Amino acid sequence: MRVDTATRQARPGHDAHGFLRHLFEMALAMMAGMMVSAAIFLSAVGMTAAEAMREHAVLFVVLQAFGMTVAMVTWMRHRRHTWRSSSEMAAAMVIPAVPLICLRLLDHLPASPRRHQRADLRRLLLYHDRGDGRPHALPARRLRRRGLS
Repeated sequence: MRVDTATRQARPGHDAHGFLRHLFEMALAMMAGMMVSAAIFLSAVGMTAAEAMREHAVLFVVLQAFGMTVAMVTWMRHRRHTWRSSSEMAAAMVIPAVPLICLRLLDHLPASPRRHQRADLRRLLLYHDRGDGRPHALPARRLRRRGLS
């Protein structure tokens, strides 16, 4: 039995330049959507971004995911992408937010992650297991190189 394979001809605009253009357009659309949704949300609640993320973390993440998804799908449809590819990209925008939302609702993520993040990172990197079960302090120069001293 012989299987014929068809070689795919490169279509104009589907080379590295086309990919980089697509990447730039998508990133720009997503950033614009996130900025617009954040501006609307912050003006509605009358808070700064830091306060809103602390007080309404889940809602803020949901609105950011929604804002960037709507802007990206709108631009993809403008560029004549199919509904299937647009919905796949929309899922790629929303799915990463789901674990963050679940972890926050279960109180496994702090409302303000930067408050203790540096101390936790320092504690994690200061002592590591040598393999024999005893903790070992990292040399000070390695900490300075990592910006933790």
